[in-house]
Amino acid sequence: MFFYETKQTKDYFLFLKCSKNNTIGTLLNLEGKVVCNVSAGCFGYKNSKKRNSYVIQHLIVFISDKLKSKSKNSLLLKIDGVSVARYSVIKEFYKAGIKIKKIYDNSKVPFNGCRYCKR
Repeated sequence: MFFYETKQTKDYFLFLKCSKNNTIGTLLNLEGKVVCNVSAGCFGYKNSKKRNSYVIQHLIVFISDKLKSKSKNSLLLKIDGVSVARYSVIKEFYKAGIKIKKIYDNSKVPFNGCRYCKR
């Protein structure tokens, strides 16, 4: 469904997986082929340093350079996971001059589970 809606726009897609310990980004073209795959470990950060907001900035600058080399300045963003990185990603794209056309949020939200037995 994600690709079907966007066939007319001819934009690139960015899938972000934001976990508690790491952020992984995958940039796809219109056909669904991977243009680049980036994580915090690719830049040499290890362990707890991967959670820093500076790493997110480094990751977004790298992705925006790839987009500008392909002469694109807009993309569609799909965010997965709950982390502080989610908010800083949007801010960093704005600083880099990349326009985000749509944001799809695929985060899993807990609903407090099933009701316990009466005891």
